[in-house]
Amino acid sequence: MAAEIDTYWMDRVRLAAAGRRKTRSRRDEPHALTVARVALRARAGVTQQALYEVARQRRMESNGGSRLARLSTAAALIALGTLASIAGSRFGNQPVLLCGFGMALLGLLLCCALVEGWLDPQFGDLTRYLRDGEILASAEQIASLSHAAQADHELGRLIVGWWKEDSAPIRQQDLELVWNFQKAMHGS
Repeated sequence: MAAEIDTYWMDRVRLAAAGRRKTRSRRDEPHALTVARVALRARAGVTQQALYEVARQRRMESNGGSRLARLSTAAALIALGTLASIAGSRFGNQPVLLCGFGMALLGLLLCCALVEGWLDPQFGDLTRYLRDGEILASAEQIASLSHAAQADHELGRLIVGWWKEDSAPIRQQDLELVWNFQKAMHGS
């Protein structure tokens, strides 16, 4: 029984000693490489749908302040145009009648532009509301990332989760993380 206990504890000591050797070798590496490795592991994937929801919110925030002013301008143009048209028709003044029709038409066009702004935009229209790092990577960039992962086994292990089908698409900021890791690796 004493031999079993000694073996168990000795195995634990050997495992702890082996773990210490690994951490010692990691302590000798440059700080930039450690930071880049941690950043690659901590990459938080965001689905394309979630990115476009964020872009949709930014779009609504950017258009929100001017909507009320546009709506009141459109209502005023329609009301003034209607009054001018009625007055021009009543008094038989054709220029006032045409001016009223023009103002009402401008008000209706402004209303149509407001309604278009309230409709859900196409995905391509939302890309201008994404920040630089949130834009999806191109096919060439993903191909070069794949080649880099195959060439560097540590990089391949760190980004293996990025290739899963359920994972989020690769964005520009993810490519920046890989570039920082490669820069730190070659700098050491």
